[in-house]
Amino acid sequence: MTKDDLKEYTSIKRELKQIQFKLKELEERKTSIKSMVISDMNGQTSHNNNSIEDLLIKIEECIEEYNKKEIELYNKQLEIEKCINSLEPTERIIARSRYIEGKTFEQISVDLNYSWRHTIRIHGKILQKI
Repeated sequence: MTKDDLKEYTSIKRELKQIQFKLKELEERKTSIKSMVISDMNGQTSHNNNSIEDLLIKIEECIEEYNKKEIELYNKQLEIEKCINSLEPTERIIARSRYIEGKTFEQISVDLNYSWRHTIRIHGKILQKI
């Protein structure tokens, strides 16, 4: 695990939010299409049904791809969490504050009542350990 891997955590959180939003949007679209099909069943031609079926299939394919990406991102998050959990208690606090919560070293120093230099020193040890 590298510092860049740890930094990736906040990006992963943002991407997961985007994926969850998109999944919700696709599910709503799929539901609205299905309800249109049910309400218009008597008046539709075979061609319209095929187009709608194709659209639903494409939506399902998109949902499946987003689900795969979501699993991949959760696995990466878990890997980072396990790495952080392997550290000493103070190191865990600093690593979580920095890479998961996105705090600055100044904020972390104030939270822990440590000098900025001491916080940086501990951070350096964290990076050596991982």
